[in-house]
Amino acid sequence: MVFMRRDQPLSFLYIPSSVVFTPTLYSDKSLNGWKEVEYEIVRDAYDNCIAVCNMENIDPLGIHTGESLVVAPSQTLSHREYHRLRTAAL
Repeated sequence: MVFMRRDQPLSFLYIPSSVVFTPTLYSDKSLNGWKEVEYEIVRDAYDNCIAVCNMENIDPLGIHTGESLVVAPSQTLSHREYHRLRTAAL
């Protein structure tokens, strides 16, 4: 995966021919720098639920969760972010 800034010309992008299978270039908004946060929620048959913990991946977004270092509870969420995400998860 290659990240480019908006001010870089396409000529800056170099992809070795050994990994190019198609002449197509896919361009989308970048998620580079975003946080990856998970909440462990337990819910029973009566729809009672509890947030057991929340976890935050230390590695950058894009690294598979199973291969990423994780800390619990999260360390970089603000109080407001924590409660907004918890409410959404529940």
